[in-house]
Amino acid sequence: MFLQHCCIYGILFLKLHMIKINKTSMLWDNCGIGVSLLCSIHCALMPILIITSAIVGMHIEALEKIETPLFITAAIIGSISIFQTYFKLKKSKPALLLILGLMLILLGGIVEGLWFESTLRVCGSLIIVSAHFTNKKVVKQFSV
Repeated sequence: MFLQHCCIYGILFLKLHMIKINKTSMLWDNCGIGVSLLCSIHCALMPILIITSAIVGMHIEALEKIETPLFITAAIIGSISIFQTYFKLKKSKPALLLILGLMLILLGGIVEGLWFESTLRVCGSLIIVSAHFTNKKVVKQFSV
């Protein structure tokens, strides 16, 4: 009888714990998707803005200062969301996608000025978006 009650309370605790992981992880994933999409749009539009800035007279320096904070924000939000799930559920696909995406964005910063800089950064951002969607799928699968 005691063992049966312990099993029931253990299962209830695990279900409540998974609901908590589910809610916080989904919130972080949604924020991460938003920041990564913003980063992707920024990286895709920068070459166009640089070309038109001479015509329009815009100050591109202000837009370039956004790159580092966007990257840091995407990395922090991604790490909080995806590694929380990784340590709880031991699923590595979202974490590997996050690391790959961050590495591509960093590589885009290293080859700055070359024609494929924006391509690397946009691909990296979209891979991070994919990591968040994969993470949401994993959390949803294990919280049912």
